[in-house]
Amino acid sequence: MPRQWRHGALVVIALFVVASLAAGCANAESTPQTQRPHSAAKSSSSSAAPRVSSPAPPKQISDFPDGIYRTQLKAEDLQRYGIYDPTNAGIWTLTVENGGYRLDCRAISDLTVDCGNSHPNGLATVEMGDVRGASPTVWFLFDSAQVAEVNGCTRYSQASNGCGPEGGYHVKWTTAPDGVVFSHWVGFGQWATLPGLNNWTAQPWTRIS
Repeated sequence: MPRQWRHGALVVIALFVVASLAAGCANAESTPQTQRPHSAAKSSSSSAAPRVSSPAPPKQISDFPDGIYRTQLKAEDLQRYGIYDPTNAGIWTLTVENGGYRLDCRAISDLTVDCGNSHPNGLATVEMGDVRGASPTVWFLFDSAQVAEVNGCTRYSQASNGCGPEGGYHVKWTTAPDGVVFSHWVGFGQWATLPGLNNWTAQPWTRIS
């Protein structure tokens, strides 16, 4: 092959290589790069809070003192305490006797909202069940079957005539000059997602009997 031909062929080959490299770089810049997804297990273990299982309710009958206790919450009281659920309003009466409890409520102003928004007659038994545990903690084990016998509510129903969620809660309690103070309300079962600031913990309960 003549020298000038060889020189021309080399120039063509060089230009072809440069053009190929330029095209490859252009494709790399125009095509978005995909990242490998994070492992779901790794992501959940590093970012999600660990699940805390609630201990089983104790079998020991509570040493919470028998008696009748009462607290009253109006709509303006709820606002002052930072309670955003208006159904906490009402005159709440707690009766504890022989290892059992009963919670009654009387509406103050709004029969469609007070006392849990499910008692149009203005007065109802809201809860019944057992009290368990040793002080300073008392467990209230809700028994919807007992409540259904008293006020005719429907168990396992989300309707307005339902008996309420299954489960219960436990609270810390201390004596006060005129009654008791509840704190650290923790629900379990279907009560687990309810806020700890409520009609139980907003203010002291007065012992009336």
